[in-house]
Amino acid sequence: MNKRWLVLGGVGLALLGVPYLACSSHEAPGEATLSEADMKGAVLGTWQGSAEIDGEVVPFSLVLQQASTKSKAGALNVVGTLTSENPALNGNVDGAFSPDADVEHLTLALRIEDGKTLSGAVEKSTLSDGHIFDKAPAGSFSMFRP
Repeated sequence: MNKRWLVLGGVGLALLGVPYLACSSHEAPGEATLSEADMKGAVLGTWQGSAEIDGEVVPFSLVLQQASTKSKAGALNVVGTLTSENPALNGNVDGAFSPDADVEHLTLALRIEDGKTLSGAVEKSTLSDGHIFDKAPAGSFSMFRP
């Protein structure tokens, strides 16, 4: 009798576990992935924006391409050109876009050839609260995909 209940209990647990195993994801909760094609579509190409730097608001254009260097897992390395009327926002750039844990934002980290860095979070083809650093905070910027 005891063996019978033990076998029935084991079978019952196995049956309860199968749907859980069949439906469970191999990713941790909150860990989502973004395909490389989706990332490229969201990042590469032309961006328009404006920056507040040196006390003035300056429009700029940023054109990004995929870098030939290997990206960290989940990130997309980029190179490009930043063009504006202000010489502080002109030059070649390099850096990376990385998805955050819930893939609602792409984190931007770009370096301008003169050493300044641009950072922020892109959501739905818009970056609205970016920061410019030059050894210390030097300004802010926003940009969007036209």
